[in-house]
Amino acid sequence: MLQRINILFILLLGYYYTLAQLPDGTIAPDFTLTDINGNTHQLSDYLDEGKTVILEIGATWCEPCWVYTQQAALNEVYYLIGEEGLGETVILFIETEAQNSTDQLMGQLGSTGTFIGDFTFGNWIEAIDYPIIDNVSSINDAYNIQYYPTIYKICPTDRSTYLMNQHLTDGLLNEVLTADCAVPKVENDLAILRYTGTSEICQNDAIYLPIEIINLGGNSIENPMISIADENGTLLTEEVQDVLTPFERRHLNLGPILTNELDFLIELTGIEDDQLDNNHTLETLSFANQSFSSNVFVEILTDEYGHETYWQIQDYNGQIYASGGNEAVGIEAGGFPYINNPDGEGAYASNQMYSSVVQLPTEGCYEFIIVDDYGDGVCCTLGNGHYKIYDEQGWVLLEGGNFTSKEIRPFSVEFAATSTKKIPFYAIEIYPNPAQNTIKIQRPHQLETIHEITIFDAKGDMQLQINPTFINNFQTIDIDIKHLPSGIYFCKINTKNQHSQSLKFSIIR
Repeated sequence: MLQRINILFILLLGYYYTLAQLPDGTIAPDFTLTDINGNTHQLSDYLDEGKTVILEIGATWCEPCWVYTQQAALNEVYYLIGEEGLGETVILFIETEAQNSTDQLMGQLGSTGTFIGDFTFGNWIEAIDYPIIDNVSSINDAYNIQYYPTIYKICPTDRSTYLMNQHLTDGLLNEVLTADCAVPKVENDLAILRYTGTSEICQNDAIYLPIEIINLGGNSIENPMISIADENGTLLTEEVQDVLTPFERRHLNLGPILTNELDFLIELTGIEDDQLDNNHTLETLSFANQSFSSNVFVEILTDEYGHETYWQIQDYNGQIYASGGNEAVGIEAGGFPYINNPDGEGAYASNQMYSSVVQLPTEGCYEFIIVDDYGDGVCCTLGNGHYKIYDEQGWVLLEGGNFTSKEIRPFSVEFAATSTKKIPFYAIEIYPNPAQNTIKIQRPHQLETIHEITIFDAKGDMQLQINPTFINNFQTIDIDIKHLPSGIYFCKINTKNQHSQSLKFSIIR
């Protein structure tokens, strides 16, 4: 959802781009600044440590600054390669308006609420996870700030400064993680940068785990090995037949894996590595919701910029079965550069509800993909847009709206006429999870009668078996588990018609 940026600002922005900011390659002026939490940040210290520094310079009254903050791209980079990630980069938000106070960072208007000084667009402290430095107008002169937001990259190789665009996550990574800017800290350091797949998978389908790896060391890495394991042992070992030079990245799609487990340890092996703590990642997935009818219903409520929205439903082979919204946006758009074509074919109006019925021809796994052209989703600043996918029984398969440029969500279809051994697991709730002394199981009235509930430990040994009685719609039953020790358990639910489903839960005390 694109925020309203007035025409005067846009004209000024174009003019300011013609002025002389710090030319690319300029040696960065040093500074020592204190953030709002009392921590000191000296630029030269970070560069001496071999860290690339990103300066995001803005003001609380700056609407484009707030729009970019809502996209959360720098937050994501902070958790990937910043202090909370691989530690390669330092990110600082520097608020340079001398007339305001911390109140404006917290979303509070000042005494006058005027545009300059004590105006604010929101709670910046809640929105920004990296350090915030306030009231530093001297940075405007030192770095020749002509417009907000200005984003600089400062390289530790030669302390040079480069102007950056307002990229989303991938674009920022592409600009920062380069051999001509970043500095290797050790000779051998191959790292897992991130898991790039969804957190949901279709039940009984082969599992693929896509990741991105990066060579952070000074030496090239040849033919590394990657393993995937669950709690029962190693599931897969693959050799990456490739050579990664310093700061090269690779996208890998690991699999297929056939297992009913949902917790996976992905680990780099078989290489000489001086930094082992970034060689692994633990990913926990969940099963996607399942429809028992061939018809699904798509509901889209647009925000104040409906023309920015596009969606489609496709299978894993890329075959498209339904789509809606602005075809000029399409599936590849979202974020920088901004297409901004309100007259594209199929473009939605703003703040309107759109509904579609989609008939899916076969059983299997499908993907719902929704794109926002500007890169800030359909919720929740200007308008409370949403998407919702549900089946003929009214079960909500997917819903959301608060994303950035794109969201991909899987769901599966199994026709009721041929389904003989499963009930939709998402219709039954087990909570709390983790539990301590009691778990509750809730059964919606639309499901057939549950006949038996059995609890097994992680070794498969039966610990408890009951024959429950549900009286009312959405009735819950309490199960006493005080006698069970801490650990992982499986709750198997059987119906009178011999349908069954197992749900995983844990006990922590």
